[in-house]
Amino acid sequence: MLELRESGRNPEIANTGEQDFITLDDCINYWLKHYVPSLKEGTQALYYSFAKNYFLGTFPDRNVETIPAREWMHSSRRMVRYNKC
Repeated sequence: MLELRESGRNPEIANTGEQDFITLDDCINYWLKHYVPSLKEGTQALYYSFAKNYFLGTFPDRNVETIPAREWMHSSRRMVRYNKC
């Protein structure tokens, strides 16, 4: 519980298992579930692949509202470097 508190998270998560914030994975999964199915099949496949390769797991267990711009930029740079190889 102390680790959760020091990382800025609600220590009650240890008791309830619930998250008191939204993670990037939550946002991406919501988008994949509610928006992507309305698109063409090829576009769906592209979006699922892109989300899996670049976004899911990028900022695990972090409140999406507290991720600084610097970390977003670092993540984008990794994506660009990965694609240039």
